[in-house]
Amino acid sequence: MALEADPRNTAAAQEVLNAFKRVCLWGGVRLPESNPFALSTEVLRCYKALSQGGEPPLNCRLNSAWTKLYAFAIPDKCVIYDSRVAAAITSILDPVIQLVSGFPDWRSYADLGTIPGRGGSRPRSLNWNWRKGYGVWASQIAANRLCNRVVTELNRQSVARPDCRKIDDSTLWTLREVEAVLFMEGY
Repeated sequence: MALEADPRNTAAAQEVLNAFKRVCLWGGVRLPESNPFALSTEVLRCYKALSQGGEPPLNCRLNSAWTKLYAFAIPDKCVIYDSRVAAAITSILDPVIQLVSGFPDWRSYADLGTIPGRGGSRPRSLNWNWRKGYGVWASQIAANRLCNRVVTELNRQSVARPDCRKIDDSTLWTLREVEAVLFMEGY
């Protein structure tokens, strides 16, 4: 994907649109933007914001399609925060949220929220009054932070304790792998 390209470049803009079409087809979601120039301008603005510190980008849309695009465009910083990943995170945290929400470190994750989904085991019964996270950049950023911290902790533990490594795999965890585990847990 030509994210560093000038968004006015016709070929680069079309490449971004073609990539987005493939992401939407793969993810089973509707393509929310078909204008290649509008799309490439927005994607570049979001890419720069997320790459330069993870702050919510201004005037960038977010839904089930966009989160997938950004996760593929910035695979080491951005997680697909869709209904399945949100269901996994909130249901894992829900039993202990009253305890952990009081920790100072929790502020980085306080904007995590629920995202409605279809099928599987969603929606799930939750006791905590989770905010709505669908289309909310603060929830996306909180999920990015939390999942990256999980990656860091898993890799720290797998180095310190061989019994904590991935089964039959000596490589370090990636954000995509953590996301995949959450995706399956959230179904």
